[in-house]
Amino acid sequence: LVLYIFHVFPYSLHGPLEVLFRFLEFFSNFDWEHYCLSLHGPIPISALPDMASHPPRRDGGQGLLSHAFLDACGKAYAVLPGGQEMPGKNFSPKFLNIVDPLRTNNNLGRSVNKGNFCRIRRAFNL
Repeated sequence: LVLYIFHVFPYSLHGPLEVLFRFLEFFSNFDWEHYCLSLHGPIPISALPDMASHPPRRDGGQGLLSHAFLDACGKAYAVLPGGQEMPGKNFSPKFLNIVDPLRTNNNLGRSVNKGNFCRIRRAFNL
């Protein structure tokens, strides 16, 4: 999640407190019920398993990390179970949906239940 903040707001962050402020501001307003979060931008849950995302920036600006760089990192650093991709397994939406940048079919928020999701949302709004 912090990497997403650096990716979307690369040139407006001038210190750790500003990163924390942007983190809390952005994720307290993010529509977690209707979107998954990926480094490529928000993905509508209704469009899954298609991983087509909206641009991460509304002003049309470029993020810190290019699509080519993110794809190259995914190919170079992804550790796949059993050494191979599981082609039949799609991204499974849960309460908190965060697309793994290295394995797009892996939901990093898969273990967050409804109670913990509510606690996380309240913490973002503090």
